[in-house]
Order: sequence, then structure tokens, then C-alpha cells
Amino acid sequence: GFINDVGKQKVECVNPDCRQLMCFHCKKPWEAQHEGLTCDGFARWKISNDPELQAQGLAAYLNEEGIECPKCNFKYALAKGGCLHFKCTWCPSEFCSGCNGFFKKDCTKYESCRKKGLHAHHPRDCLFYLRDEDVDVLQKLLIDNNIPFDVEPPEGQVQAEAKKGIQALEQVVKDDEDLAPPPMAVPVAAAPVLKCRVMSWSGSFDEPRVDEECGDYVESGHAGLCQRHYKVYLVFKINQNRIDPLPILEVNQLKAILRRDEIKIPDRLNGEDYKRRLQEKVVQDLPLKDRKVTKF
Repeated sequence: GFINDVGKQKVECVNPDCRQLMCFHCKKPWEAQHEGLTCDGFARWKISNDPELQAQGLAAYLNEEGIECPKCNFKYALAKGGCLHFKCTWCPSEFCSGCNGFFKKDCTKYESCRKKGLHAHHPRDCLFYLRDEDVDVLQKLLIDNNIPFDVEPPEGQVQAEAKKGIQALEQVVKDDEDLAPPPMAVPVAAAPVLKCRVMSWSGSFDEPRVDEECGDYVESGHAGLCQRHYKVYLVFKINQNRIDPLPILEVNQLKAILRRDEIKIPDRLNGEDYKRRLQEKVVQDLPLKDRKVTKF
């Protein structure tokens, strides 16, 4: 646990072997620059003044947005993605990091719940469902709602990887005299190969958690992220702007939403726009609820 002086932001772990300092409000490791700044102000300062964060680009934002326990509000500097079944090390509550919905292992809402899996009652805009959509489909949903999104990697990330490439090439030349360049020649590195720098939880739910950089290759047009974490970013933008994903869902997906809550699926009528009718049924019977989403 942590001890806190009343009215103070800075708290200290009571474990004598730890003594970690952190902010009582945003749960981030304490830094001197946080003194006198709000948590939002400190986050902006970090991004503006930390070259490492600037090089990480969106990866830094995803890490900063992190995973927050919906019960105790402890925040982990890890991006969503991979296994969404998260167990808080402080409570410990079990929840979906895609929508912060609690897992109910023995749900009794319906008799059929035992066969539906842990995500049965999570909303249709949960990352668990939307990450199966193609990148261009998620982008179109944002475009149709006039929400901007990034596609290019940050300049700092490109420069950092290019510098590594040149240094590696210079080391090869230095180690092998046969490859030594003639006088005045300058080693030329190939275009930098970018790797995703998002901090991720490695391993399954039952294994010890290992926090490490993703390391997957970055695809063109994915803003310096791998495809998996770029989808996390796009879904984050969708959730942040409270966009209902109904327009991108097909008839079979709309039926599945209704079945999960044992809502009778209307019969198809001759000549009707059946997809629109299912959309109206979903909105009427299963409206999306507001939930806390960190601002980008």
C-alpha cells in the first residue's frame, strides 16, 4: 500500500523494500516536474520535453493512456491489445482492458451465459469486437464522423531508427577491413525499418506478466505502430468520440449482438431494409453507455 499526506499529490509505498513514489491522482511514477502541475499539465510537459517520448510518437500516447483498473483506479503504463483479460495486482479485480467491463465467471443473467464466454455482456464498441475489423473500415468510420487520425510515423522515430542503421553499418565497416570504404566515402544506410515501441503485456493471463516493447514491424500508413496497436489507436479514437460502430457492422454481427442478450431477432419483411431495422432494434434495446475514456 501507499501512504499519503492529506492534500498531497505525492505518495510513497509503505513497503521498506520498495519506497516507490507516485502521484496519488494519475498513478504515475513521481517526478520532480510534477510538483505544482495538474496531472494533465504534467502529461503535456512530458510529451513536449522528453525526446524519448517524442521519438515514440503514438506509442507514447498509448502507453500514457494505459490500462486503468475500473475498481481501484490504479493505472498501468501498458497499451491495450493482445490478451484483454486483465487482473489488477492491487485489488485484485478481473476486467476487460478493452472496455473496462468486469468479468463475471459465473454470470447468471441468462441460462445461456455459461456458453457465451467472458466477453458476452461487453458493449459492441469494446476493443474485443472492433479489433477484428480491417484498418480501412475503422478509418472510414472516423472519416464519416469527421474525426482526424494519424497515418505517418513521428519524425523522431524515423530519425532514431535511421541513426541506429548508420551506426550499425559503421560498426560493420570498422570490424571488417575488407569492407572499409575508400577515402571520403560515407556509409549509406537503407531506409530505416521501424518497429512498434508500444509497451505490452507479454504472456497469457495465467503466466507471470512481462512488460516489454511490442517489437512488431510497422506497416506503411500506420503512424509508426504495428497493425495490432494501430487498431487499438483507431478504436481508442472511436471510443473517445463516443462513435457507435453500428454503421460498419453487418447483418450477422447485428444478430449476434441481439443474441448475446437473448433479444428476439425480428423477422425479415419483404422489401425492407433489414440491416437498418436491426440497427434500430439494437439502438432501442441496447443503447451504449458512457464510460471513462482518457483524452488523447
